[in-house]
Amino acid sequence: MRAIKLAKVAAQAEKLRLQALAQRQVRRGIFGAVATIFAIGALALGHVVAFLAIVPSLGPLWTSVLLLAFDLLVAIVLGTLAALSKPGEIEAEAQRLKETALGQMRQDLTVAALVPALGLFVGTRRARGGALLAGLALRLLRRTPA
Repeated sequence: MRAIKLAKVAAQAEKLRLQALAQRQVRRGIFGAVATIFAIGALALGHVVAFLAIVPSLGPLWTSVLLLAFDLLVAIVLGTLAALSKPGEIEAEAQRLKETALGQMRQDLTVAALVPALGLFVGTRRARGGALLAGLALRLLRRTPA
């Protein structure tokens, strides 16, 4: 029964993790789309106005260089925001909870599977061998991985 509860907890934790992951991916996509739209809009519309306003003081070449530098700076900043998204607290906690529940579930299922097999040894001459096997199995199960 405990294994079923642990499986439910693991499934709920995985659901929370996947929901948080989906929300984060949506935010990343929005930042990326905004960066792209801004870059295209800046190139298409802003250049004409800025070029015409700056050309009298800098000349056509330096005006073009200035506009190019501005566009690259904006694209780099927005692209960096989209790329640097990392998992939130909910996502990380749900992953830890899922791993803990699955580990405990595996341990419970292994012990539960041994109990009927060990019942075969009870009341026979092999009872001592069964007890020894049970002791070894439980010792191996309780061992923490290195």
